[in-house]
Amino acid sequence: MTATPVKDAIFETERQRDLKRKKKEEAKENKKQKITKRKQDKKRDQAKVALDFSDSSDAASVELCADTDDSLHLSDMEETVKEPTEIKPGDFVLVRYVSKKSSKYYAGEVLEIELEGYSVNFLKRKVPTWKFVFPQPKDEAFVTTDEIELRLPRPNLSGGTERAVKALTFDIDLSQFPVE
Repeated sequence: MTATPVKDAIFETERQRDLKRKKKEEAKENKKQKITKRKQDKKRDQAKVALDFSDSSDAASVELCADTDDSLHLSDMEETVKEPTEIKPGDFVLVRYVSKKSSKYYAGEVLEIELEGYSVNFLKRKVPTWKFVFPQPKDEAFVTTDEIELRLPRPNLSGGTERAVKALTFDIDLSQFPVE
């Protein structure tokens, strides 16, 4: 075992094993970098599509419009509090339903203005994230002016896949509201 040729053969097999291991690790690292680059490219492409989509959108597809200029922070919330003349079809609102024990909040899109309030198509929150989708079938209801807590900014598209692009996010911190 201590003879030089046997010892050299053992070292050579260990060296070959180490080289294979290093190549595998490098291949994994390259694959991770490629995946990361692809994700970044998808996000960039999605942003371009969203901008193109918002430029060519009409009133019927306003729920998927992506305006980044409408970013909203808690300090700006006073400006978003409802006024009946400010809310119009296509706007997104946060609606508060009060029960005996608690209040629950729901996000939705105003479909039309009625005599005593608004017709709203509600969104469903994808828990635990702050992404919202329009459920199938539609969840529409009549909402009075008093039930509207605030007007939300235009939603942003989120996700890189066709399914995930349907998810909407708002540039506002909704964590203070128990939104469902």
